[in-house]
Amino acid sequence: MAMEIEFVKDLNRDLNAVLSTMYDEVLIVDKDGTLLRHSDKYIEGLWPDGIDALVGKNLLEIDLQGLPPSVTKLVLKQQKKVSVVQEIPSGDKVLAIGNPVFNARGELERIIIASRDITENIQLKSELRQTKAISNRYKEELESLKNQQTPKHTLIYASEKMERIMKNIEKLSMFSSTVLIHGETGVGKELIAKSIHEKSARNSEPFLALNCGSIPETLLESELFGYTKGSFTGADSKGKPGYFQQADRGVLFLDEIGDIPMSLQVKLLRVLQEGEVVPIGSQTPIPVDVQIIAATHRDLEAMVQDGSFREDLFYRINVVPIHVPSLRERSDDIPLLAYHFIRKLNERYQMRHSFSPDALSLLETYAWPGIFANFKMSSSDCL
Repeated sequence: MAMEIEFVKDLNRDLNAVLSTMYDEVLIVDKDGTLLRHSDKYIEGLWPDGIDALVGKNLLEIDLQGLPPSVTKLVLKQQKKVSVVQEIPSGDKVLAIGNPVFNARGELERIIIASRDITENIQLKSELRQTKAISNRYKEELESLKNQQTPKHTLIYASEKMERIMKNIEKLSMFSSTVLIHGETGVGKELIAKSIHEKSARNSEPFLALNCGSIPETLLESELFGYTKGSFTGADSKGKPGYFQQADRGVLFLDEIGDIPMSLQVKLLRVLQEGEVVPIGSQTPIPVDVQIIAATHRDLEAMVQDGSFREDLFYRINVVPIHVPSLRERSDDIPLLAYHFIRKLNERYQMRHSFSPDALSLLETYAWPGIFANFKMSSSDCL
């Protein structure tokens, strides 16, 4: 028994030594919410009267007395790890993380609460964002000075995901491969297509964009392949060249290609295979040299499986696939985009508005469904 008592004492000394070296404030609470022990380090603004006097008292009752709520109540209620950011009376912000400890029977025995003052971290993060935005602006200005022709569409990004996409675009500039861009609606797929065009050897030739989902099926064929005079009722008496002919030697961007009906998929496949189009009302093929960049928000592989999209066409357009992640998947880009838009708006309306750290944090946590589709400023300003 004496050996066991000595072992417990050693263990207690080790525990106290660990707690004394912790940077965070650490509290150990029992299943009823009673504070059992704490680390030497504690946040004074969180406990105005000190924390030593609270040992043996119920933290839930203290919360009811008007002090900032701890995570104790949340852990007891949810029976899982909980983290919250709370503002204490001094105005500082504290990140508190509560971890439940269960016994062998799955019953809650202890709650370990680690708290840290993150006020300075938030301020530093905000300053870093501003510094990165300024640095990125200088980088843009330097790049524009280096190039004789300034790109029409500036892609603003900082995330590794977008950096990988831009590196792929640089590689694509040497070829005229067919590209399939996929991603959610509003992520800027057309901007990626325009960037491919501007960096390629075809940048002095036409770039045409056609949304295949916005044109009725009866008109889509004539828009794509053109028609001869008198080929159908209401046709132009002189005929009309289609998008393929108009984009000859350039780039044709086919947005929402998953909406093309099966009857036109066959003709599109022939253009990709043979490099020629046959206008409606004609039997004479016309050779065309067009780089195709297609885009979709649909799962084309699933459409191939259910028979609504041709498998041979899918492999023809999926030569170089590019996935554009949604904005919520690349939160590193949000501050740069925010500063870009606020600068544009300030220039347009001669104002001097800026973002607070809390506003930027809110932008980073927002889900951003269809940001470019819903934003009224021209989406060609940024990605």
